[in-house]
Amino acid sequence: FAMLGASASNSAELEEFPLRCWERQRATRRNSKSSPILEAVYDNLPQLLVLALGAAMAGGNALALIRPPEAKKDAGDLERAPIGRSVAYIALGLLAAGWALATLLS
Repeated sequence: FAMLGASASNSAELEEFPLRCWERQRATRRNSKSSPILEAVYDNLPQLLVLALGAAMAGGNALALIRPPEAKKDAGDLERAPIGRSVAYIALGLLAAGWALATLLS
């Protein structure tokens, strides 16, 4: 702070500056005429992304176990997805999606 000319008295102000900017942005966003749906998506974006990725992970691996490919495309392709890894990814995806859904509903 010394290079910026900040003294001990205004160093607390400099530490609070990012928080004040964030609060001002949030107040401006809430007072604007944007749609409530966009505000809900914006406020819950991390939870929605975790929900989408978890559901995709669980669903994709479940489908890989249920319907393996009919023919090999490459010489290195497996006939069937590894069961242990697929079950682990399904569990991880369900855990992530469940956490996100619980967070959104609470």
